[in-house]
Amino acid sequence: MMGGHEAVITPEWEDAMDKVITEIGANPKAEAVQTVEASDDDAIKANSKSNVKSKRVLICGAKGLGKSTFLRVLIRKLLNEILNSCEFFDTDIGQCEFTPSGLLSLHTLRRSDQLYVREGEITTAEQWGYHEADGCRFVGDSSPRIHPTVYMNGVRELLDCHRQNNSGAPLLVNTHGWVVGMGANLVAGIVAAVQPDIIIHIKVQGRPDELYLDDMISNKGVLLLRINPGIPNANPQSAALLRYRRLVRYFLGDSVPLGTLAFGNWLSNSSPLCIRSDKLRILDATGKEPLPRPYIYMALNGALVGLVASSIKNQCIGLGVVRSIGCNEIDGARVIFLLTPEPYTKLEKVDTIVLGTQRLPLDLAYANHRIQADAPYLLTSSVELVGVEGSKKANRRNLKRFRLKHLYAK
Repeated sequence: MMGGHEAVITPEWEDAMDKVITEIGANPKAEAVQTVEASDDDAIKANSKSNVKSKRVLICGAKGLGKSTFLRVLIRKLLNEILNSCEFFDTDIGQCEFTPSGLLSLHTLRRSDQLYVREGEITTAEQWGYHEADGCRFVGDSSPRIHPTVYMNGVRELLDCHRQNNSGAPLLVNTHGWVVGMGANLVAGIVAAVQPDIIIHIKVQGRPDELYLDDMISNKGVLLLRINPGIPNANPQSAALLRYRRLVRYFLGDSVPLGTLAFGNWLSNSSPLCIRSDKLRILDATGKEPLPRPYIYMALNGALVGLVASSIKNQCIGLGVVRSIGCNEIDGARVIFLLTPEPYTKLEKVDTIVLGTQRLPLDLAYANHRIQADAPYLLTSSVELVGVEGSKKANRRNLKRFRLKHLYAK
């Protein structure tokens, strides 16, 4: 059973969840899933041969209204009450539930996973621990506005994976909170691709929202539930801080306390993998070479990159940090020194490094602290500024990388 504390939610939310659970429980395929032990993979595969369509639930609304909170509580209820498994498709690449930001991911959540929920997580937007994805696509930014085509292609590819799996478990889809202009158009594209049976729209009066769902829904049998936001968090945290915490937990694990020098020390002290650059393709998120080879290493140094296996339909195996660029002593070939938490058994499938637009949040790791180890390509001197109400703020511009020219000479 899923641990943690129950969230304080409104009666309106409770009623909406009961309607969703009733709809999913009435699906004959969902009832079949309930009878299968989650640990019995053969039984699950045998059960997936049926052509009965699984229920698809999509939640949408502006940021900060409780979409993720609603889904967390709903997933707990589904796995505790009627199902052994459900699928979760995260299209909110800015605030991912199970992965670092910049990734589209598809997960199978099982009752036997014992998904751990930390105290206060449901109501404070804290996130679950890292969970292995069935499918993952690297978009390379915390917002789809930079590469909307790459983003939508990734959405369609992962939905194809879901259809091919045909597990029969219900699919729950989380969407981003950008609901005006291009963001609303992207949500409309997701709705068209998912073709949900149930849509939960969280909306507050007076807040911009261009999700005209009545026009988006082609299937007249869709159950559309419009609800108000839940109880707001008394101590909200910034999106940037949540992204940073998720990134630290991905690289260092849940056991490492946040707010320490652990991330900086890991960057400085860990032994990197040594990879010949001529064994890899180096691309940007659109699949093109971002710069000519002599200059691309300048962009790679100190960058956060996606590790992609083109042989597995461009599956993103994980993320890595390019610690530095060097040269092979024997033949002078470029060598990439890479830090990643992924095991070698997965990395041996990687043949592509994808350079996105996300930057490693080194300012959060090092600001107002002294590095405990030598990091020659970083300048870490920090100037403290007096800000509003006398609070001290680190000047992020003082944290800069400098690169030795001989590393990039032809």
